[in-house]
Amino acid sequence: MNKRPYFLLLVLIILAALILPLPATSQAGEALSRGQQAELDDPQELEAFVDGLVAALMDAFHVPGMTVAVVKDGRIFFAKGYGYSDLENRVPVSAEETLFRPGSVSKLFTWTAVMQLVEAGKLDLDADVNSYLDFQIPATYPQPVTLRNLLTHTGGFEDQGLGLFVRTEAELFPLGEGLSKTIPQRVYPPGEISSYSNYGAGLAGYIVERVSGAPFYEYVEENIFKPLGMENSSFRQPLPAKLAENMSKGYLYSGGRNHEGVFEYVQPYPAGALSATATDLAAFMVAHLQNGQYGESRILSEETARAMHTLQFTHDTHLEGWGHGFSVSTQNGLQVFGHGGDTIYFHSGMMLLPEKNVGVFVSTNSDTGGQARGDFLEAFLDRYYPAPVTELPRPAADFEERSSQYAGTYYPARMSHSSIEKIILLIQPVVINATGDGLLEASGLMGPVSSYWAEVEPNVFHPADNELPASSTLVFKPNGDGTSQYLFFSDMAFIKQPWYGTSGFQMGLLTISLIAALVAFIAIPSRAVVGRYYRKDYPDQDVRSSLGQTIALWAAWVFSIALLVFWVTFFVFMSDLNNVIFGLPPILNALMYVPWLAAVLTLALAAFTVLAWLRGYWTLTGRIAYTLLALVAVVHTWFFMYWNLL
Repeated sequence: MNKRPYFLLLVLIILAALILPLPATSQAGEALSRGQQAELDDPQELEAFVDGLVAALMDAFHVPGMTVAVVKDGRIFFAKGYGYSDLENRVPVSAEETLFRPGSVSKLFTWTAVMQLVEAGKLDLDADVNSYLDFQIPATYPQPVTLRNLLTHTGGFEDQGLGLFVRTEAELFPLGEGLSKTIPQRVYPPGEISSYSNYGAGLAGYIVERVSGAPFYEYVEENIFKPLGMENSSFRQPLPAKLAENMSKGYLYSGGRNHEGVFEYVQPYPAGALSATATDLAAFMVAHLQNGQYGESRILSEETARAMHTLQFTHDTHLEGWGHGFSVSTQNGLQVFGHGGDTIYFHSGMMLLPEKNVGVFVSTNSDTGGQARGDFLEAFLDRYYPAPVTELPRPAADFEERSSQYAGTYYPARMSHSSIEKIILLIQPVVINATGDGLLEASGLMGPVSSYWAEVEPNVFHPADNELPASSTLVFKPNGDGTSQYLFFSDMAFIKQPWYGTSGFQMGLLTISLIAALVAFIAIPSRAVVGRYYRKDYPDQDVRSSLGQTIALWAAWVFSIALLVFWVTFFVFMSDLNNVIFGLPPILNALMYVPWLAAVLTLALAAFTVLAWLRGYWTLTGRIAYTLLALVAVVHTWFFMYWNLL
């Protein structure tokens, strides 16, 4: 496991997300995705391809087990398990019997349930959700939050990560109680910005529960699982005994081996608590590919199903976005709708290709499996439905004159505004720079590797090389002054930051503060030791400090200790995923009092700085040094406040 100090921030990202964009192809995926094109008409040929692909991915990413299902023309075309669901007991994965946790793929069942009740006339997509609840979402904006907003993640809620998972059943709140206790701030007007929300999905599930009169998990069992024959699926936590015995273990890869994790209890469980086999999820894919029909059963009308699969919200007409719950995009020239899903230990993807009547589901059972999931789906598309060849765009002749309006640091709109999770933005920046040759360089958009973009029309950019799919698009939304305010990519929004909010500036402040604290921590006691020896050697010299000077130095030294203890503990203790994945432990909750102590000491340092200059404490150099430390304290107190640590 990566043990770098900022790993906690990566952990918080995992906590905040039950769905992540599918990553770019790795070397393992590329090796097999660039093979000869094939027709998807022979299950044996597909099996040979998948066998080789999965073996390479499992080896590259240390994944113990994977499960795969492919449907075509209304039936299961291929399904197979790979590796182990239980490493210790060497239990193999079975696509028909082994349950995986598909994470946010669960939401598709929640959205299907919502649309069933809309069909039945029991829910109105445009009604205020408060009309269905026994608690109230605050009226922060004139516009109410509606179910239509929840389906397209445009409810305007801030993101929440901590508290999504707990270790035991006893820690779970009843669905409604948990939602009422954790109402996130409304930070965007409804319908304007798509900011992915697990809370919104949990809220929709609770509305299903309230309107139907049955617990959400029972409603889904009766109205979706039963007609689709999904006998090996459940939202229940813990699982019923007959399903629990076939539940795959989840693993954390650390120290060169996989460590078994616990069953993940999800608080807003309609957002991500499903456990299911690949073949059960194949039935769900068939039903949606056939617009609600499955054999003799129908879970949705054709009109409703098509609305779920059709683009309902996008930030711009050049971009992909959301149907009623499904992510809608174009990949390799084909319409795709589906969903990704991530828990701590499981990473999954469901991809439906309506033009080909094909669906694919894949899931892994290790924290390292996210890349393998994405590579698998990309390799499948590249082999059976390769992207059409397109000509790369040429840079506009006058682009350099306008490039500065796009340059800057952008943070995801999906962020926490009110909790300590806001600090994850420090490792989530998207930095846009002009290259000088008519292109834009985007770092942080596709992971650590930079991508390059050429303008194809005002504010719209396509990839300038073959490293990204040709259908990828960046769109900037300008302010009235001509500079960009938003950056849109896929279904995600990013907000341009002022100079003081950029990660470079903020990390610079943190670095300077820690250096100053370290110097003070060493210098102040060193001064005292030197002074003691000086008095011993020169007893006739009066070098004793006044009471005010002594207290001033103590305040400075304690401040430096507080700052160092806070950040060292914060980073070192959090470097282990198991310490934080199910919420902040008591020692870190206690640590949150340190910024308050630092703030009080900052006031003391400011007061003693004034006294030092009025009463001539120490030498001129000493007064300057003390003043600089006081300034550092003031700036760092602002830093604590900016990131919700104070």
